[in-house]
Amino acid sequence: MKLVANFGTLASSNFTASIGRIKTRLWDLKVDRDSEPSVLATRDHEMIVQHPPMNDPQLTEKQVGRLKEALQALEEQADQEEIRLRPLNTVEEIGEHILLREAA
Repeated sequence: MKLVANFGTLASSNFTASIGRIKTRLWDLKVDRDSEPSVLATRDHEMIVQHPPMNDPQLTEKQVGRLKEALQALEEQADQEEIRLRPLNTVEEIGEHILLREAA
């Protein structure tokens, strides 16, 4: 296994709770990475976040702005922890990403 990942959904409804859960999962990834023996330290740790596309007609301009701000803040936090934040829109994109990472 080359990838260790946690998954979260950044939903336009219950927005604050979504962000809180994603931050908790980022922390869990950091703890897992830091507790691995150095032999396994080459595994990548990613927080995969599913979110609606920015051009989703169901989203208001305000919701799109909040979504962009949240993704930026989450990416900054992930960078501090040296964990990759991977925002994707669909389950299919997530599956393809995981398959490609594991095949590499």
